[in-house]
Amino acid sequence: MSFLADILTIICTFSYIVLTVSLVAWGISALRRKQNKAFEPKHSWKKITLYSFLSMVISAILLVPVNNRTPDGKKEIAQERKEKREKSERSLAESKKKESSKESSKQAKKELSAEQTKNRKKNFSEYKQALSSIPQKTKYAIVKAYFDEESGSTIVVLSDKALGLSSNELKSVARTAWNSTQDLINSYAPFPEDEASAEMYVTVQDSSGNKIAHTSLLGSFKYDGD
Repeated sequence: MSFLADILTIICTFSYIVLTVSLVAWGISALRRKQNKAFEPKHSWKKITLYSFLSMVISAILLVPVNNRTPDGKKEIAQERKEKREKSERSLAESKKKESSKESSKQAKKELSAEQTKNRKKNFSEYKQALSSIPQKTKYAIVKAYFDEESGSTIVVLSDKALGLSSNELKSVARTAWNSTQDLINSYAPFPEDEASAEMYVTVQDSSGNKIAHTSLLGSFKYDGD
């Protein structure tokens, strides 16, 4: 995990350096072209800028699941973690039933329900805290991530720099952000029943609130830019 994280960090840092240099070179080329219309740069600094930005964004976003889980089978591990929690809840329920008489059964169920509710609220609280740390972990390729109570969806806001990408490039970045958020959800679920929609819906948008991608009715990635 550490090795992969180091590789992604190096790629992200190198892309950032190239992006900075290409932006400067692009500006200088534009200035020289303005002074001399016949001037043609040796390199397409615009393409270099876009590709280096794309590389930085993707590697930064990929750091989120790498830093939170081992690299082998992230989705499988997240699913196993969810199944273990649910199995633990079932085991606890069975244990309570065996130990309780008919008269104490109702009380045991109340205690179990209260404990499950407490645990799920804790899961949800930790999940929201994890969302708030995403911008810093992605070096603000994602500028904001939060759960929206009104829509019942997790909102992931991409940097406006991503809007300068082509449609295919933007779709790739949005898919990476969506997948990473789904993995994060699986690692913290189950959530309270009244927040169950948080386990299903993710919306990727820009800072103006324009939807870029979202979770379809079938639970899959849906790009809204087509």
